[in-house]
Formats: sequence, C-alpha cells, structure tokens
Amino acid sequence: METGTVIPAVSNIFFGILIIVFSIPLMKNKIGMNHWYGIRFRESFESADNWYKINRYGAGRMVRYSIVIIAVSIMALFVPLPGGRILQLALACVPFLMVIPAIESWLYAKKLSFK
Repeated sequence: METGTVIPAVSNIFFGILIIVFSIPLMKNKIGMNHWYGIRFRESFESADNWYKINRYGAGRMVRYSIVIIAVSIMALFVPLPGGRILQLALACVPFLMVIPAIESWLYAKKLSFK
C-alpha cells in the first residue's frame, strides 16, 4: 500500500458510499417531487410519474458507478502498482465517473419526454 494513494482511495470509498446512501431513497420512490433532492431535469417536473421514473433510473445508475468507484479504490489500496503519481492522478479523477450516469439519466429523461 503506497502512502500517496491512501487518502485519495479512502476519500473515493467514502464518496461512493455517500452516493449509494443518497441514492437508495430515490430508488425506492421515497422522495417526492422537490427542488432540492433528486435528479432534477425539466422532464422530471412534467409529472409525478416522470419524477419517480427518472429518479429511480438515475439513482440505479449512480449506485452501479459508485460500486465501480469503491472497487477501484479498494484495489488501489491493496494492489501494488508502479507509477505512484499516475495512480494518484487517476484516483483523483475517479469521481468524474459520475458524469456518465448523469448523462445516461438525462438521455433517459429525454426519451420519457418524447413518449
């Protein structure tokens, strides 16, 4: 375990867990339409049905990518890899994986809007 990777890896693990914790109520349709918490695209506010569908889909995608973030970060802690600085930089960029489920959720919302 390289000391330079511990802080980014542990931070990413907590980040992934936090995203999962905040996604679970959205996946279970426990959060009604609001302007503070949830996946808030224009299409989300077209109807309560859209709100729940988009939030359930988006939260599911975020959980999947959070699991990837957690797995990569755990591997970085225990698998010795050469190039410590490169690994540190890579770990710093891992949270940007959350852009992917955001785009997927947006595309899903657009698809719902055209039905």
